[in-house]
Amino acid sequence: MTTVKRHITTLIFTLFVLTLFGQKKTSDYLLAFTDISSGKELWGFKTTNGQVIIKPKYETIGTDTMFKIAFVTLHFKWIAIDRLENIILTPFIFDNGPDYVQEGLFRYIENNKIGFSNMKGQKIIQAKFDFVSAFNSGLAAFNIGGQLKKIDEEHSSWEGGLWGFINKNGQIVIEPKFTNVYDFKGKHCEAWTKDGKHILIDHK
Repeated sequence: MTTVKRHITTLIFTLFVLTLFGQKKTSDYLLAFTDISSGKELWGFKTTNGQVIIKPKYETIGTDTMFKIAFVTLHFKWIAIDRLENIILTPFIFDNGPDYVQEGLFRYIENNKIGFSNMKGQKIIQAKFDFVSAFNSGLAAFNIGGQLKKIDEEHSSWEGGLWGFINKNGQIVIEPKFTNVYDFKGKHCEAWTKDGKHILIDHK
């Protein structure tokens, strides 16, 4: 269950889900490899036959298999690249790594706003939200009027404002009128009204 308070935790992230769930398995893919000839470990990508397609220059990778795009760090900043090494987008950082793929989409950052992309690098929902959660049961909670508050050196949370929900077309299906919400689990989710009532709502 994901609350509206988004806590950024430390140094633990398992990004193989980006491969397992975010990209369709085909025979056309690249494999990550390391090179230490420069004196430090750097990552690149090559074909299954060993042909180097992307020379090793990235400090960290988010997946060991590349289909359309891959998450890598360049100068220790997370980016998403395609096979021509074009920078496609900047992923939203969650658990100190690129956002997890949920229901086929992950969050990205553009002009300090958040949107959604698929694992082909296509921006499905344009970046226009100050904060929006990952998708669950076809809906994602978004916030207006809130702000990021630092808890300590390693943790922050999104507080204040009002919450509503969008669908995968980016359309608002539930207006932002709740002070707190949980993610949908199936047909329902918990929410809190402006007058403090704890209620259960459906997709309508």
